[in-house]
Amino acid sequence: MADQDPMPVFVLKAKDALTSTVVAAYRQECIRHDLHGQADQVWLALEEILAWQRRNPGLVALPDHKHVPVQAEPLTKKLNAPQQEGIRDR
Repeated sequence: MADQDPMPVFVLKAKDALTSTVVAAYRQECIRHDLHGQADQVWLALEEILAWQRRNPGLVALPDHKHVPVQAEPLTKKLNAPQQEGIRDR
């Protein structure tokens, strides 16, 4: 498992003023693809986000953070490294 390509993750926090719009659009995409069970789950998350934003209006703001890339070994390092098994120093 450790050798797998790390999967990027995009996190949307309730404090981000754009989150509710993005989550609502995601829900619409779920519906468009007939993923109604998933759309229901997204609706529950959206309700939680909106409730938190109503309770904490002073904490809701436009995003201002930088992208944090996936932490992984550079591909060139992996390609140039000898395999653990089967390759010996010559």
